[in-house]
Amino acid sequence: MSMETWTVPPRAKIIQALSLVSEGNIKWLSSNIAKINGKTVQVKSNGVYTNGNKKNYLDEKALAALMIKGELSFSERISEKIKGFDCFPDCSLSEIEKKAKEYLEDYKVYEKEVDAFINIVNNEIRRKKFEILKMKRDQVSILGFR
Repeated sequence: MSMETWTVPPRAKIIQALSLVSEGNIKWLSSNIAKINGKTVQVKSNGVYTNGNKKNYLDEKALAALMIKGELSFSERISEKIKGFDCFPDCSLSEIEKKAKEYLEDYKVYEKEVDAFINIVNNEIRRKKFEILKMKRDQVSILGFR
């Protein structure tokens, strides 16, 4: 049986991950378990578990944790500039990406740079093939994954 792997996320999720890192919303509970905006993410060398993701792509919380752990590239420049950007929860992902790029342009971070960074991260995800980790019922409550 082949392992199930996380797929490449919508492009806006990578921008949102950079925003999460810049805002300091990540609390590490252990060396590989983080609490991010109320959701729990576990990062292992072979994969990722996240209790807040109903999709098969890596969400912004998992991406942020992987960036901090050095498993995915991180852009300090873009992250610093995106700080304070409201990710507009009522907007579509394509609208978030467009508005974030417009916001960043005011800080001299241009679309070409943002697109290049997103492409780097997406290529890393394709290459590394992070496994979708599953938790057993008893592990979920012990680790606080609810």
